[in-house]
Amino acid sequence: MLKLGRLLQKKFGQQIVISKDIFDAQVIDAVRYLPPSHMTGWWLTSESFNGDVLTLETIHYYHLAFKRPDILKYLALPFGFRFHLSTQTNIWFDQEVAKEAIE
Repeated sequence: MLKLGRLLQKKFGQQIVISKDIFDAQVIDAVRYLPPSHMTGWWLTSESFNGDVLTLETIHYYHLAFKRPDILKYLALPFGFRFHLSTQTNIWFDQEVAKEAIE
């Protein structure tokens, strides 16, 4: 049980990249890259994202977990996966993202 607690503590302490309005967004696009140890690898953007990565922010995983528990199940996907949430949910493996991790 102690190992599980440490694992959860580590996961919740990792960081995630988000659009500033992700907590209220109805539409979310997400991709998981192979991360460094302090990051989850997830990048979550909303419809307001204009393509400028300087408009994104990095937060701790636990902030997202408590404010958007509806998306937690998707964050268990391994790197290389993407998901799109709107009126429907689409999940797929992106070969290009996985390929970048190998190169």
